[in-house]
Amino acid sequence: MRLGSMGLGAAVLVALTACSSTPEAGTGQPAVSTPIGGAAPSAPAGGGGAGKPGTSPAPAVATPPASVVPSTTTTSGAAGSSAAGAAAVSGGIGGGAGARAGNSAAPVAGASAGAPAAGSGVPTAGSNAVAAGSGGSAGSTAAPGGGYMRGADPTEDSLKKNGEYTVKSYTESMGLVGGMAYGDAAIGGDGSELYYPENATPPFAAMAIVPGFTAQRSDVTTWGPFLASHGIVALVIDTNTVGDQPDVRSRALLDALESLKKENAREGSPVKGKLDTSRLGLMGWSMGGGGTWISADAHPELKVAVSLCGWILGAVGGKTTVPSLQLAVRDDQLAAGMSQPVYAAIPEKTPKMLVEWASGGHWINNSPESVDHLVGRYGLPWIKVYLEGDERYRQFFKSMPTRASDFRTNQ
Repeated sequence: MRLGSMGLGAAVLVALTACSSTPEAGTGQPAVSTPIGGAAPSAPAGGGGAGKPGTSPAPAVATPPASVVPSTTTTSGAAGSSAAGAAAVSGGIGGGAGARAGNSAAPVAGASAGAPAAGSGVPTAGSNAVAAGSGGSAGSTAAPGGGYMRGADPTEDSLKKNGEYTVKSYTESMGLVGGMAYGDAAIGGDGSELYYPENATPPFAAMAIVPGFTAQRSDVTTWGPFLASHGIVALVIDTNTVGDQPDVRSRALLDALESLKKENAREGSPVKGKLDTSRLGLMGWSMGGGGTWISADAHPELKVAVSLCGWILGAVGGKTTVPSLQLAVRDDQLAAGMSQPVYAAIPEKTPKMLVEWASGGHWINNSPESVDHLVGRYGLPWIKVYLEGDERYRQFFKSMPTRASDFRTNQ
């Protein structure tokens, strides 16, 4: 099934323009009045997409000539993604997670030369490598009751910066399995990017992350290398159109989880056999946060759900058994007050937490470095406890942040 575009009225265009002034990097997300499951407003004008042929997973990437093997050199800092911007591509949603066109392509030509992994026939990771912390390899031990404890004991300082693991990433043009329900709106052709810790001991838990209305994955991509540097695999995706509504973004997130499972089985994948596919979680910004809420309500097998200034119309949360974190902001010009009803609807027996910052705008939670690194300081412990099962982090979400205007938890 394919979603066509609808013409935007003059009033909606004015609203979109009014919301385009952002306090931080990113593209604006105008509030719309479409109910859940209703017709999606059209994305800003862009080229038409032909859709994705086929549904079979991508084959292993053949060894390319040395001149096109991506560099494995690490650099310090957060890994980048595709350039931000709203480029609407007419796409569709599909029931299954199929391969995006181009999955079997060799790594992008022009990348710096590097050696492929010995005996693997594929390059080690992608061209976006990030040195996170010391780079020393640390093992993991079984957590009480299952799960994993990896790395040194957490501290207030360690929660506010990249972790100790070296991060690498790769995209669909380098062999990453794509999905039918996401990725067409990507700028440059790659609809997703996977970040993983190179020198941590598997197995790894994993999360899928989706942006919001009119946005690209580059608007939320900082979470990818941050989580990977702390030992968690992160798949950051684009949507099929930048105008996709929360219910469509929910399906995109679930399709991304299927891609993670396929990547775990694909020959030549840098994470083959390294993912614990019983420990998967979701994160989404704005309408992507709304999609996260919808998915958490319907999929109790998920381990964690995190919304970043979530946006939705209609009731959601009443069936949620997935440990849920809502990161919001009081002066949000688009989604102020939307997280509180969801928090209230989630049953008391379900672990839940709401952190609302006093100021910062709709984009404030898109980076763990925001609010003097307090976004990561509160987001990471919740993910560590409920996705990985590492109880050492529970102590860090017991108290209200100094810059919060609202803080609620049943933990």
